[in-house]
Amino acid sequence: MAQLPVIGALWMEGPLSYLEQLCLKSFVDAGHKVVLYHYGPLENVPEGIELGDANDFLPQTNFLQHERTGSPALHSDLFRYKMLERSDNVIWADTDAYCMRPFETKTGHYFGWESDKHINGGVLGLPKDSDALKALLEFTSDEFSIPSYYGEKYQAELEQKKAEGTPVHASEQPWGVWGPHAVSHFLHQTGEEKYAFPQEVLYPFTFKDRRIMLKRDVDVSPYVTDKTTSVHLYGRRMRMRLIEKEGGAPHPKSFLASLLRKHDIDPAKAPIMTRHKPQVDDSAAKGTAAKDNKAKPSDPAQGLVIGDPAFMARIGLEALKGDKSFGQVAKEFKVDNKLVRACRDRIRDHASDLFVPVDVGGVSASDLMANYIHRRHFLQTANLSAFTPPGSKFLFMKTSKAACSTVMATLIRQMARARGDEGNGVMETLNSVHSPPANLVMSGLKALNEQMIMDALADPDVFKFTVIRDPISRTVSAWADKIDGNEKEKGRLMRYLGRDENSNITLKQFIALLAEDEGARDLDRHWRLQRKETSYDLIDYDYIGLVEEMDAAMEKIVGTCFGTEAAGEIVDTRRTLGHKTKSSELIKTLSAKDLKNLEKAFGPDFEMYEEVKVRLSQSAAA
Repeated sequence: MAQLPVIGALWMEGPLSYLEQLCLKSFVDAGHKVVLYHYGPLENVPEGIELGDANDFLPQTNFLQHERTGSPALHSDLFRYKMLERSDNVIWADTDAYCMRPFETKTGHYFGWESDKHINGGVLGLPKDSDALKALLEFTSDEFSIPSYYGEKYQAELEQKKAEGTPVHASEQPWGVWGPHAVSHFLHQTGEEKYAFPQEVLYPFTFKDRRIMLKRDVDVSPYVTDKTTSVHLYGRRMRMRLIEKEGGAPHPKSFLASLLRKHDIDPAKAPIMTRHKPQVDDSAAKGTAAKDNKAKPSDPAQGLVIGDPAFMARIGLEALKGDKSFGQVAKEFKVDNKLVRACRDRIRDHASDLFVPVDVGGVSASDLMANYIHRRHFLQTANLSAFTPPGSKFLFMKTSKAACSTVMATLIRQMARARGDEGNGVMETLNSVHSPPANLVMSGLKALNEQMIMDALADPDVFKFTVIRDPISRTVSAWADKIDGNEKEKGRLMRYLGRDENSNITLKQFIALLAEDEGARDLDRHWRLQRKETSYDLIDYDYIGLVEEMDAAMEKIVGTCFGTEAAGEIVDTRRTLGHKTKSSELIKTLSAKDLKNLEKAFGPDFEMYEEVKVRLSQSAAA
């Protein structure tokens, strides 16, 4: 039997969490030799892992990071190509790639499709004489290389900037420019994509399916088959979900927990380290107690119910009967009074979750609503066509400060015309635009419920779309309109800060606050993360438009919903209702520090924006 390939991986420095331990140990337990390359000191390295000096392949000098996200992906991309170039019988594996079965290859090629469009390089094997590997090395040797795989328009834009003496560095180009997008392009160009495995082999769970791995009692056999050799755990996103929503560790009955038990990995001994603060569940405690970031995660006064779910349910159900005091129930179960109240309130406040669809593509209504401030916020964000217009039924998830007024006004006008009148007089104010007639567009508590939204998400005949905006201009616009404009949102922010409602906060102070204070950042829908507002990671959208390319976005939206004849009939609220801010002038006043603070505050939005830009460019080029 041929010797199994060596698995090479990279961890810059610092402690490994139990997720990285799990993935690395899974290869060792499958019979592979594993070499973990690093630059600085490491902690929590599992037994059986050999350590290697990353400087042997790529010195740490001129460390490459993505400009907006701070991700070390560019450095990691280049490192793996250098490692493959100089090593024999080696396969690269990201530290979030779990090994289900030994990796075997006769040609040296080992990679797979992650979608119907892209081959991922998270697991990558290429022989030294691979033409694709040579092309990748040549392309990444120039940090200002111009990719041809994002469409002619983007390529021409970069070529013009290069000719003007201001070439665009790889760190300022779309995320993935040296990674999966480059891998897919050069493997296709050289014909080596014929070696790519089907999606079920290396990436059985898509990005949108990843939460299935954390759900209890879920049959994963439709995803993980006898052909699956690896499972992508979506490291950073999975770590954030675990720390913010799962209490730091997966549910004992989840697929991920079963893998941890299989390899004898204890999450408590190598916890996930994150700069994101865990979100406090305040379903039982309201007011100041729910905002106390210093409260211990186990404090039932904060509404946190941690322990055996069946035991907690028994406590809550006993308290709900109402024939015993909290003290009597606490004595019976030998727990604290506060825990009894928290268990009761958890059942009471979340009982409605039992009566909405379990999931759509692995996503439940509860998953969606977790992205919003409250139920009303969720139902106001969704906008569903009241009847089928000439083109298609639609579900529009609106994002405040992202041309939502223009989109809503246009939808209302077009729906009115589709019903038989011109729609004049139904949009006299911005308030009427965002509280549309329910016989045209259904939105909010009075017209919608969770069932209707989940049904729309599951219906392939419903056109699901949203529009997003560059995070810089959106944040500046929110400040100019809502804070500097002395709207009610300013008062809410000042009350949150414990200041007089008439106090002022400059644009620079506002940006710095959002960078450091997660509570302030999550306070209002006009500047909350668009990634949350759109449920970007949960909803399988048919189309996502950009405010910066609004003409094309509205042509697509109106053409799809109402037919091509209506595509030119747009209601621009900036002209019709005077809804316009001075954001373009204010952006020019921002300093480098301001921009860094914006990147810190809205990193996930910058990533999303880049991904959508790439997708639109590729669609235009197709």
